[in-house]
Amino acid sequence: MSRVQRKHDDLSERDLKIVEMRDKGKYKLREIAEVFGISRQRVLQICDREGCRKLRLITDDERKLIVAMYNEGHGIIEVGRKFSRSPSTIRAICVAAGVRIRQRRRHSGAAINRRVQTERERQIVTLYSEGGHTQIELAKMFDTTQASISRIIRRSPRK
Repeated sequence: MSRVQRKHDDLSERDLKIVEMRDKGKYKLREIAEVFGISRQRVLQICDREGCRKLRLITDDERKLIVAMYNEGHGIIEVGRKFSRSPSTIRAICVAAGVRIRQRRRHSGAAINRRVQTERERQIVTLYSEGGHTQIELAKMFDTTQASISRIIRRSPRK
């Protein structure tokens, strides 16, 4: 019989499951409380009584390393994996240190390959910008919808 098994023999089945969920570290207090229909405070009491694993606090040295890695160009997710922390924790540490958070990189084709305006789209924008035609008229002329005309006009580069 393992040490953990002996320690938990006298626990109720519910308390044992709570301790196991908390020790795994994948579940938040709120999630455990919702599963068992009890308060977060009650989950904490059970965990304190039964000696659940404590949260690992972030040291000042770790905070400095996290900020340094982020400033060197590493992403929030990458830094989080290195320190076994969630991206939201890494972001909060960087913000608290006064670091400006970079925008997320988008990997869509639109970001990589800039959209090239077709001749048809240039004609639509020209006819609309000269003021002679409405979007509905242009839609009928080019056999498309007014929404498509509107989108073409919105996305066209401003001169």
